[in-house]
Amino acid sequence: GSGSGSGKRKKSGSSDDYYQIIDGVKYDRALLEMAEELSSGGKLDAAAAQRLWESRVADGRGVTETELETLRYIMETYKLDKKAQAAMDKGLAAAGGAKSRSLGGSGSGSGSGKRKKSGSSDDYYQIIDGVKYDRALLEMAEELSSGGKLDAAAAQRLWESRVADGRGVTETELETLRYIMETYKLDKKAQAAMDKGLAAAGGAKSRSLGGSGSGSGSG
Repeated sequence: GSGSGSGKRKKSGSSDDYYQIIDGVKYDRALLEMAEELSSGGKLDAAAAQRLWESRVADGRGVTETELETLRYIMETYKLDKKAQAAMDKGLAAAGGAKSRSLGGSGSGSGSGKRKKSGSSDDYYQIIDGVKYDRALLEMAEELSSGGKLDAAAAQRLWESRVADGRGVTETELETLRYIMETYKLDKKAQAAMDKGLAAAGGAKSRSLGGSGSGSGSG
């Protein structure tokens, strides 16, 4: 009878017991209830964040897409202190990177934004106005933004997450970064960082054609 068995309920016949639909999105009911129990005045501390993660890892099934979605929802809904935020980020990065580690090769660097296609491309892409964008990048921009603004450090992190995965920057990722530049307010340094990155990525293909290699390598 030791240990609290909260948050461990499996599907019991009806999936309604297991899932909770909020704004048309399917979440893990037990996780939501657990977050509510562990929170204090709408806040979650590091110990609570740790317990939420462990409840999901401990069931031996790995972390499902629904559970990841629920944990992201919890991060957005509750106020997390710095340690709690770090614990959640670390967990999300580990869970997201776990599938792709054997493919990626580059095991160094932070695992943020490393999610590869996992069976369904819907997990990886987000369609907005008929255009296909990189879901992880959009989510990352949202997390890093403050009041609809992105600073230079945020812009740098967005770029590095894409370069660090060792695959180069894809057309979809470039499109997503342009969309982010249009959607968020960037300060001058952030704008410069993004412009520099876009120019470097866009120029990479044409460099072999151009011939005139006497460019000023500023920076």
